Amino acid sequence: MDPATRRGGVFFTPLPFAKRAAEYLEEIVGADSMQSGTYRLWDMAAGTGHLEMYLPKDFLKYCYLSTLQSEDVEHLKKEFPDATVFQYNYLDDGVDKMPDTLQRDLAIPAI
Repeated sequence: MDPATRRGGVFFTPLPFAKRAAEYLEEIVGADSMQSGTYRLWDMAAGTGHLEMYLPKDFLKYCYLSTLQSEDVEHLKKEFPDATVFQYNYLDDGVDKMPDTLQRDLAIPAI
């Protein structure tokens, strides 16, 4: 892998791993809690959304998906229209670049 790709964080989660991660999440949190809005999920490195493919559809409206690449943002918006999708670099961007709803969910005062 070239250094630019590594710096940009381009790593893909194999689908079997993503499926198992969703199963673990449902097992620990519970399907009812996921679908009721009790919990929020922020995938800070969503990329093309492999980890979200196996989540219950009703849970996606409580999910935040961020990624570095604008092309991935457009892809995620099409694949997961109920999720809040935004471009974000969690290593360099500040709180002010997060959606207001995420700031409220994290209880971070608006700047």
